[in-house]
Amino acid sequence: MMFLRSKAPIVLLAMCFSAFLAPCYGANQVMIPAKFKGIILEAPEPVFAEGSRKDTGISQGVYRLTINPQTGLVDQVGVLKKTGTQKLDGGAVLTFFKWKFKPGSLKQIDIPITFDRYVNVLLKNAATR
Repeated sequence: MMFLRSKAPIVLLAMCFSAFLAPCYGANQVMIPAKFKGIILEAPEPVFAEGSRKDTGISQGVYRLTINPQTGLVDQVGVLKKTGTQKLDGGAVLTFFKWKFKPGSLKQIDIPITFDRYVNVLLKNAATR
């Protein structure tokens, strides 16, 4: 599944207003390992609607970000492995469009995330191209 930058605000709006106008949580910064310092400039945690993780237990997903070489912004986000919960995948995809990279540093990066009680963006296990 591939998402393009232009659809991100619509999906976020739908997520936040679904489930009885549940508030969205997230936006803390992800811990960036040394190998990505200076390459990943902005990395907020994925946004999720309250209650979207209550019954899921531990969910894992993997997301492929395609990065614009001139701007360092994320142009596309692909879901390589779904979490099994549309709200978690949607929140991750939307947040990845907020990430910013040093222009020209990476073309793509595959990022695994574990959602349990907390959101764990596993950049130490990220694969780059």
